Amino acid sequence: MAEVININENVKDILMKHSHKDTLEESLNEILRNEIQRKIKKHILMIKHFERKHDMDFETFENNRVTKEMPYEIERDYFEWDMAITLIEDLKEELSQLE
Repeated sequence: MAEVININENVKDILMKHSHKDTLEESLNEILRNEIQRKIKKHILMIKHFERKHDMDFETFENNRVTKEMPYEIERDYFEWDMAITLIEDLKEELSQLE
């Protein structure tokens, strides 16, 4: 269901200028896709950081390091790493909905 919104003329002009699209809807779609792709790249970098830091992938880390009494830093890494993986999956799903 489409929704009508009012957009300031200056904002519209800037959107159109930066997207090089023919319509406002196409411009918004492109900007939203770019933002989602930026977030995916950010979380990929987080995952690579944790893989280098712990010298293993997440599955191996989870199987070898996760215990009830993990040191705080290891526990924090675990949750941030897991969150990054989950967010990438969610963001990719959102991106596919925009296609």
